[in-house]
Amino acid sequence: MDPNDPKPTRIVLTATSPDGDKLALVEYENDGCGLLQNGVPIPGMKWVPCDLPACTAALALLGKLDEAV
Repeated sequence: MDPNDPKPTRIVLTATSPDGDKLALVEYENDGCGLLQNGVPIPGMKWVPCDLPACTAALALLGKLDEAV
C-alpha cells in the first residue's frame, strides 16, 4: 500500500466469510470507500467518490453473504 493513500476513517459494516476472513467496508478520509480483508485493503476494491451500493454488493459477494446457511 502506498504511504500516501488515505487512511480508513470509519468502519461502516463488517462480515466474516465462511472461510473465516474478516471483511470490512470502510470510509476513507478522501470521501472514498473500500473493502479490507483481515485489515488489509483489497486491490481493486476502492471507490472514489464512494459508491456505497457497489461497495456493499462487493462485500456481500466476497463474504458469500448471499448463500444459504
